[in-house]
Amino acid sequence: PEIRWLRFDAADGRAKLLIHNHAMHAVVFGPRMLRVSADWPGEVNRLIVERRLARHALFLQGTAGNINTAPACCAEAEGEPELRRIGASYADDLERGLAQGFAVEAAPAAGHLRPTPLPCEPVTPDFLRDAAARMRAIGGRAYVIDRLEEMALYMGHGGDVSITAPLQVLR
Repeated sequence: PEIRWLRFDAADGRAKLLIHNHAMHAVVFGPRMLRVSADWPGEVNRLIVERRLARHALFLQGTAGNINTAPACCAEAEGEPELRRIGASYADDLERGLAQGFAVEAAPAAGHLRPTPLPCEPVTPDFLRDAAARMRAIGGRAYVIDRLEEMALYMGHGGDVSITAPLQVLR
């Protein structure tokens, strides 16, 4: 949350790229909306370019983004006005923040993308099967139970369920 955005300026002083982030789900639209959509981050990126805050915009999903928009998971007709409202509110706030920002001379810039193993509690196929059985006994969600059993089968055949995420570093 301390770094809301990064702006990369071209030699002429204009913003070439604005990278912005927020820890909130992009779920104004839900499964009843059958078009391909970038949801509210796409609307914000459109507004950034339209308002000439930058020539290009890139939204990064912030960590711990388990916050939903209100409303969430709308059909197209009911979600479209909400998408515009949320996008404008976010872009207005971002524009105010940009006006209060400060410059850091960081030329030349470099980036690196590396697959990075994330720390996880080790599990065994037996542990996963037991967890599925306990969930089934209390009426747990079938989807979760099925995934636990699938992971147990996968591990039983030599599969690895550890998590590796591509982490990017900008310097």
